[in-house]
Amino acid sequence: MHPTGDLEGATADALRDAVDAVLAARGEGLTTVVVDLARVRSVAAAGLTALLRAQRACHDAGLDLRLICADAPVRRVLAGTELGRRLPLYPDLDHAVGTASAETLLDELRLKVRDHERARASLPVIEQAKGMLMGRFGLDAEEAFTVLRTLSQEHNTKLRDLADRLTAAAPDGTDRDGARARAVDATREWLQISAR
Repeated sequence: MHPTGDLEGATADALRDAVDAVLAARGEGLTTVVVDLARVRSVAAAGLTALLRAQRACHDAGLDLRLICADAPVRRVLAGTELGRRLPLYPDLDHAVGTASAETLLDELRLKVRDHERARASLPVIEQAKGMLMGRFGLDAEEAFTVLRTLSQEHNTKLRDLADRLTAAAPDGTDRDGARARAVDATREWLQISAR
């Protein structure tokens, strides 16, 4: 099935009818129904309802429903719905039916691993920046992250780069070693721990 344009009203009805026709005429060995949303520009409430209905109908018939969707705005809409939580979105037919080459899948996996490693490497500095904001302004963790995210978006700067700049900035113009030593002394006094 290849709906085009806006998935709403008549288009959603046509999708529903097409899924019903496939389910009514299905033969032996049919395990997967693929809906190609590559030419869909937007998805309205009627379109989401039709897709959810198709997913339930396929599930009840013991079939897999797979959606092809490479368009970023449509992917965002679908990913933010119950449907997006239930069904993975595939970039093309080869991926949807599992015929993408091993080399392609391996390349995609490498990219995901690289992105995951970058995200993990960013966490400590972001957490440190959040801690600085929490301590300085009495914010909770979520509020501190909101401050960082807001500044990141306002200045079109990566969150990690902003956090790097914040943690590198010396408080009140003092040097980092001096600030660290004072923090150790103050924490020791606060916790009543004697120096070794």
